[in-house]
Amino acid sequence: MATASEVARAYAEDLEAADLQFQNKRVLLFGIATAVEGSEQGQVLVVFDVPGTILVRAQPRSEAELRALALRPGDPAVFFCAAVDKRAGTIDFTDCEFADDFGRRTWETMKAELDDFYQGNPVKDVWAPTLAINFAYGPLRCQLITVVWKASKSVRCRRELWVP
Repeated sequence: MATASEVARAYAEDLEAADLQFQNKRVLLFGIATAVEGSEQGQVLVVFDVPGTILVRAQPRSEAELRALALRPGDPAVFFCAAVDKRAGTIDFTDCEFADDFGRRTWETMKAELDDFYQGNPVKDVWAPTLAINFAYGPLRCQLITVVWKASKSVRCRRELWVP
């Protein structure tokens, strides 16, 4: 995860280090939109408000373009993007989708795979049974920690189990 300002600062300070951090990786990008414009290729670009001379933009996927066009200056925008394309003071994140859409799609996929696991169907990846086991044994592990450490409430357990 990075703010558009952090991306601009990283590229302004050290191009190679910034490439290591952002190039060829999926990035959760947050920023304040200053404009939504079209590119030379007819694509929509969301321009972020960043200090300095480097321009940071997000190019939404075609299915997200209408929603991107509705952004106004000062609106917050959070994207999940796939790649970085840089040229002459401009950093373009491409293949972007709104983070809430990505989260919803990812949750639906995870839920379907967990449902398959609980119904005894073969799973596509090892994460589903691992997650299910962690959910099942997480409270037990915290009870053991509490007994062994003689702590009434373990902060670590509350964090692991998302208990306020």
